Amino acid sequence: MHRSKLVRSAAVFLIAAAATVSVTLSARADLIQMKDGRTIDGVPMKLEADAIVLEYKSGKVRVPLTLVADYAIAGAAPFEPKTDEEKAKRAEGLVPYNGKWVKIEERDKALKAIAAKRQAELDEVRAHQEWRNRYKFASTNFTFESTLPPRLNDEYSALMETYFTEFKKSWGVKVPKDWGKLKVCFYNERKAFNQISGGRGGVLAYYRFVPPRELNFFYDPKSPRGTLDCMFHEANHYLTDLVDEQFQYPHWVNEAMAEYYGSSEWDPKSKKMQVGRIQEGRLAELKADIEAGKKLSLSDLIGKGDDAYEHYYWGWSFVHFMMSTPAYEKKFRDFFIDLAKSKEVKRDVGGFNFTEVSGDECLRFFMKRFGLKDTDVLQKEWYDYIDKLSLEGAGVRGMEEAGIAAYRRGATKFRAPRQLKAAIDRGSKNAEVYILYSKCLRFKGGDDNLAASLDVLEKALANDPLDADVVAEKAYVLNAMGRGDEAKQMIELAREMNPENPYLEMDIIEALSGND
Repeated sequence: MHRSKLVRSAAVFLIAAAATVSVTLSARADLIQMKDGRTIDGVPMKLEADAIVLEYKSGKVRVPLTLVADYAIAGAAPFEPKTDEEKAKRAEGLVPYNGKWVKIEERDKALKAIAAKRQAELDEVRAHQEWRNRYKFASTNFTFESTLPPRLNDEYSALMETYFTEFKKSWGVKVPKDWGKLKVCFYNERKAFNQISGGRGGVLAYYRFVPPRELNFFYDPKSPRGTLDCMFHEANHYLTDLVDEQFQYPHWVNEAMAEYYGSSEWDPKSKKMQVGRIQEGRLAELKADIEAGKKLSLSDLIGKGDDAYEHYYWGWSFVHFMMSTPAYEKKFRDFFIDLAKSKEVKRDVGGFNFTEVSGDECLRFFMKRFGLKDTDVLQKEWYDYIDKLSLEGAGVRGMEEAGIAAYRRGATKFRAPRQLKAAIDRGSKNAEVYILYSKCLRFKGGDDNLAASLDVLEKALANDPLDADVVAEKAYVLNAMGRGDEAKQMIELAREMNPENPYLEMDIIEALSGND
């Protein structure tokens, strides 16, 4: 496995060094790498005691060092002695460095060496951010190609291995010899992900289920958990293929099982992968359907044979119900395996010469395996199980998912703002949550709501000062408040921060025209 790592100097040392030296670190442009994997350069930067200030043409952006993984900044303030002891040491030609008083030339030599090494490593990471120069490495069961920094490559490759091992042990599957190791690709840019992997729209992951099989992921620094969920979801499609390489599972159970395993989490204490977490975002969609008087019947879920979106959340809830109920878990596992393998099942030949089952046949086999004459009793148990699931007490991530799902369903007056605010109150750092909550407030209008919206965005920028989408939303709010000049500055700053985002061009047009 590729194990090169960035230099991790202690924060105290970095701050001390910055405050005591006037050394040119590099003749090249200033550069910082954020902890979420982003690399920012091409902007003049100034190092302060606890932050780096990026000096864009449209304004300055202060980035706390707590958000920075590494940096290379040209120049720093000279040491200024304050106490009598410091003045005496300075008169002897000494300066403080790494907890000692040393000669200036000794300190400068050490700092230049460290700076040169850090700059070289950052340049190496930046060079690998283009797909043609991507990292290539392998683990026990996968080969990887990636434009992410090594620390993220290490993290995701380790999680993939752990996830694979857990599923393999649980379901007794193995990789056919002629398949070899699955290639897994991670992209740091949406454009490259779409062009090279074949991913489309706003998807974060794509599994190519025909040879040559591939898993492709777009790493979204604003939603690392979303990237992880998609990684586990799409990886589950690959693992499901290992049950029978020629069988294509029905959409309802294929996506439902992927959602069930997509919520997996690694527990560093127990050193185990935890599966079957409640998908609060999916649960919110369920509750919204139920409140609107819509319920998907069990016979329609299993027997319709379509590719309905409801399979992602109604299907997830049914799989979660079956896998969480001791009386049904083993039977459901056997049903899942035997749907692909049992001679009792009538299968047809579909696309790409895969075998598949019709909705009617899937329902018939399910009812036979569970000894059902009809689905009424089991359906009631399932509905009762859903009723007992509650969003009350949900964690930060659950409220984030619930609020985002509610917003996307158009519930922008009551449900979405309530859940989004709950996520923020519980400590959410997700920029999308803040932006959507701001929009909910902005859509309501009125001075108080606009002021609250602006306050929400300031909190978002405290979490991530370099989020161009938050800055663009701030421009909308300022424009709605009648502060047009500030809005123009904000939208231009957003464009400087992310010049390749086509949506910001539309934001600029909207904001400058005075439209909401």
